[in-house]
Amino acid sequence: VPEGLQIVDVFPQEFMLDGKIDVNPVGTMPELVEAHYKIAVCQPFIFKNLDACFESLGIAFEPVLGPLATAEAVLKSEEMAKGVVVINFGAQTTSVCVYKGNIVRYISILPFGGDNITKDLEYLNIEEGEAEKYKIESGSAVHLEDVADDEEEVNELDKLSTFDKEANEIIVARAEEIVENIYAQIRYAGIEPQKLTEGIIMTGGTSDLSGLSELLSKKTGMAVRKASPGQQLVNLTGIDMNQEDALCLGLLMLGKADCCIEWKQKPEPEKIVQEPVIEGFEPEAKKEVVKTKNPPKPKEKRKNPIGGFWNKLFDDEDI
Repeated sequence: VPEGLQIVDVFPQEFMLDGKIDVNPVGTMPELVEAHYKIAVCQPFIFKNLDACFESLGIAFEPVLGPLATAEAVLKSEEMAKGVVVINFGAQTTSVCVYKGNIVRYISILPFGGDNITKDLEYLNIEEGEAEKYKIESGSAVHLEDVADDEEEVNELDKLSTFDKEANEIIVARAEEIVENIYAQIRYAGIEPQKLTEGIIMTGGTSDLSGLSELLSKKTGMAVRKASPGQQLVNLTGIDMNQEDALCLGLLMLGKADCCIEWKQKPEPEKIVQEPVIEGFEPEAKKEVVKTKNPPKPKEKRKNPIGGFWNKLFDDEDI
C-alpha cells in the first residue's frame, strides 16, 4: 500500500494453484498457492471525518464504496459476469467501476464532475444558477457542427450568438477532459475494452448532458447507454428513479437488515424545569434542576395557600 494511504477494501482477483488459474480455491489441496488482489485505498482524513460524524450520533457504521453502491443499483448479474464499466457522473466527482467475471477488476474516483463545467461557464459573466440552467437545457458535450444533420441545420448554427458558440467550446473542452481521464482509467483496469462486452453504463446527474454518451462512445469505441436505477427492484410502482438517485439507492440496497438496532444514542442528563414558587406578590425566576440520585431537599417556604399548592405539585417524590 502506498505510504500515507489507508485501505478501504480488498478485491480478490484470482488464485494460481500449482500454476493453474482458479477463482475459488476453497476445498483444494495444492502445494503452491499464489493470490492476486486489487486494493482500494484513500486518504486517511476521509475515515477520520466519517468516524467523528457517526460517533457524535452514537451510530455504528461500516463504510461502503460509492462506485460499488452505484453498480448495485444499476447492474444485473449477467452484466457483471460478461464485463461492464459503470460510470457515475456526479457533481464533484466521477467514479469508474469495472466488472468482469462477477469480480470488481478496477475502481477509481476522479476529482471532477458536472460542477466543473458549471464553474467554467461562469467565466462568461453569468451567475452560477444561470450557468447550471444553461448547461442542462442548452449545453452539449460535442461540437454543434458535428451533430448537424443537414445543410439547413448548419445554416442555423451560423445564426447562433457569440455567447452560445463560446459556451459550446467551453463545455466541449471540459467534457473531453473528463472523458479522456475515464478512458485512461478503463485501460488501467488491465482488460481490453473489447472484452467488456456489455459496454459502458452511465448514471449520475451529469449523465443527462446532451452529447456525452456520443463523446464517450467515440473515444472508447464501446457501446454506451444510460442506466435504469432500481430496475431489479419490485413494488416501486409510481416512483420515478432519476439518474442522480442511483448512488443513494445502492447504499440502501447494500445496507444491513434491521440496521437501526445498532443505534447507540449517548444518554444525556434528564432535566426538569421547576415552576416558580409564588411568595406574596414576588415570583421567583425559573430554575433548571438536573436530576441526581440524591436531590437536595428544598428549603422551607413561607406557608400560604398559593405556595402550598405549588409545593404539593413539586414535592420530593415527584422530582
